[in-house]
Amino acid sequence: PRHECNHSPPGVTRLAKTLDSYSPTHHRYEFSEALCDTSTPGCTVEAAYAALQRHAVPGGPQPGIPIMNGKRSPVSPFFIPGGHVRTYVEPENRSIVNVTEPDHRYTRGLVLRQIAVDGDKIVVRTYGEGNNQTPQLAAQNRILGRAAFVVSTEAMRTELKSSTENGNWYDRAPGMNNAPKHN
Repeated sequence: PRHECNHSPPGVTRLAKTLDSYSPTHHRYEFSEALCDTSTPGCTVEAAYAALQRHAVPGGPQPGIPIMNGKRSPVSPFFIPGGHVRTYVEPENRSIVNVTEPDHRYTRGLVLRQIAVDGDKIVVRTYGEGNNQTPQLAAQNRILGRAAFVVSTEAMRTELKSSTENGNWYDRAPGMNNAPKHN
């Protein structure tokens, strides 16, 4: 089912309604990643959302600086210039929406990232959808969509970890077997 951006600016909602899921140029991806354990001091949805706002754009120009609503930013995932996105901040549902600009490599698309609680974890959910210029670009986007957010997700984890007292939630979180070990 298509994600509905209930509080999005009209341009985002208009774009989402024009996407053609039957086109060979269509791409869609959705995934969720744990950021921290809710039992850890400092691991809150508020802290996670603040971190998301500071790391909203993959390879963005100013990681660590909160994104402003409607800001146009260059993207450089994997340190490769990829054009621009316009970011919309949606505090009502703890999300941000990046909408590709015409110069973006994967233009005519959007990515929504949202902070949520899943069991005893704070997670960031990522949903991307669009119609690219060619089927080859759509295939690349499906394959690289998740990878494009690895650095910003890791920066969010690091920020949340540094705000905790004992800092060992990372070792206990599922799927974190590449985590540095703490003694």
